[in-house]
Amino acid sequence: MARANQTRPNLNTTQVPLTTSAHAFSFPYSPANQGDNTTLTIKFLPLSNVSTQVCLSGVSLHRINRLPYVQDQGPAVKVNQLGYLPTGPKRATLITQSKTPVNWTLVNNDGAKVTTGYSVVFGNDTSSGLNAHTIDFSSYTQEGTGYTVAIGTGDTSFPFAISATLYDSLRQDSMQFFYQQRSGIAIDAELAGTQYARPAGHLNVPPNTVSRCV
Repeated sequence: MARANQTRPNLNTTQVPLTTSAHAFSFPYSPANQGDNTTLTIKFLPLSNVSTQVCLSGVSLHRINRLPYVQDQGPAVKVNQLGYLPTGPKRATLITQSKTPVNWTLVNNDGAKVTTGYSVVFGNDTSSGLNAHTIDFSSYTQEGTGYTVAIGTGDTSFPFAISATLYDSLRQDSMQFFYQQRSGIAIDAELAGTQYARPAGHLNVPPNTVSRCV
């Protein structure tokens, strides 16, 4: 039995039948961590009262080349896409190689420029390895939807809202999140949405082995 192993209990296993003649076999699998410590383990299950000789040749483990996939990192202007509170801080991040401040403009849903300013050079962000500026438009308090932050090079953020009721549904949203994480019961489309609906999972597998009344 050839077993694709990881440094955790979650294993990808493929059984390979033994024959009296040489034959090739291969199988794909996806390690959970996609790391460099992935290993291939070959385990032989003993056969009672049978003398067996197994010959192996050319065993190898190859990483699949997924190029030319390029991750979509979104616009250079990063904002809170949920939105901002009218009297709260309102900051955005600009990813740019510029070493000097960059002009920015806050645009409303009608396309009108409502305020403008210059970014503050932050420099290299060690966590991302990118050069960043910060944009602060906290002084603008007018509520509305469809706001965007644009810079002189033509880059524009995703739209966002400025609203005092921005977090009113937070309690309901958090409860819905925990509901969607449940494993041993079906997830109802009327409660979670059709894109998240699914049947119960891991039934009759510990700890989902206790009978419950519904």
